[in-house]
Amino acid sequence: KGSRVLRKGGRGKPGALPAARPSVSRTLPRGGTGKSRKRAEISLSHMAGFSDPKMHAEAVRRSLAEYLVKCGGTAELVERLDARGAPLYALSNMPAEPWPIMLEAFSLLRRFRHVVVSGEIGMVKPDPAIYAHALGKLGNPDPADVFFIDDSLRNIEAAATLGFRTHHFRGAEGLEQALAAEGLL
Repeated sequence: KGSRVLRKGGRGKPGALPAARPSVSRTLPRGGTGKSRKRAEISLSHMAGFSDPKMHAEAVRRSLAEYLVKCGGTAELVERLDARGAPLYALSNMPAEPWPIMLEAFSLLRRFRHVVVSGEIGMVKPDPAIYAHALGKLGNPDPADVFFIDDSLRNIEAAATLGFRTHHFRGAEGLEQALAAEGLL
């Protein structure tokens, strides 16, 4: 079996998206659906200060673009992994609302075979249930066969406890070294 790379996505530092993320984490109960999810999505637009969906969509694009610049070199690593045929998946603690906008705006995201978006399933990291859900989308591999990358130490610790191989992302250079050590680059 080849290693699978599960890359965390969607968590930026500045801008509209990060401000909304904590509210979504608190609003969505484990396994929550329906009214809870609707409140979370409304909360995202409200917290970002946009009532016009077009303004909100532009803020999402800007926020992700700023994040990708701060993660300089990461996009190139995703491209290299994809070119090598590494199966790429993503697990994101993001609301459902901005995901289609981001997928349209950033073609790099389409290199992932599947992206688990927490707002679509009502679970968030570091809840063990979301990792189990993600494994199901990967075809239920042994977690030891999955290299999990995240910028949140709390999420890394949860994944490691479940048996994933992990890398705490702090920059593209460290990630490149970790991917090489794993034999993925």
